[in-house]
Amino acid sequence: MNLDLVQYVDAATSIAISLVRPDGERALLYLLGAASEEFQPFEIPKDATHFHLAAVYRMKHLRRIAPQLLRQAQEAGLKTSLDTQWDTQGEWRTVLEPSLPFTDYTLVNEDEARWVNGEHLPGYKVPAVDTTGAGDCFSGGFVAGLQRGLDVVGAARFANAVGALAVQRVGATAGVRGWDETVAWAASQAMG
Repeated sequence: MNLDLVQYVDAATSIAISLVRPDGERALLYLLGAASEEFQPFEIPKDATHFHLAAVYRMKHLRRIAPQLLRQAQEAGLKTSLDTQWDTQGEWRTVLEPSLPFTDYTLVNEDEARWVNGEHLPGYKVPAVDTTGAGDCFSGGFVAGLQRGLDVVGAARFANAVGALAVQRVGATAGVRGWDETVAWAASQAMG
């Protein structure tokens, strides 16, 4: 794993505390710590093929620079994806409208998707133990599927499988498996 672009700052470690209800839904408490620090400019590596931007609404400084980062990535020839996550301030358009022209794939949660007219791809019916990280696992699975050459629907199906595996265990990533194991699991399951 190449960590050349990881930036270290002298700030408290970011913390998220997830309070999980018996039905698997959760409430999250955040201490942004280092995540509230400004990003430093960086040069996109020559061998990069995809730029994924997440937590735009959680990190205030990203609201301002998200469109610039996405534009820079597209101009460098990368595919781009934006995972909006939830905007507690309800200022969706301030980031989305200027970002969308530079975004190849926009990943939204179920509530956000209701605002978009699109095709529904059913998920897997699994017992949800803990939904913490399910959206992040979906996003990671989607980008991984694209990087492996899947089309958008194939990447979304793979992402659904990654998310379905994630919610069956306690913890944000405890249920995540490798590529081959996830593909085999998905092939053995019926979708929703």
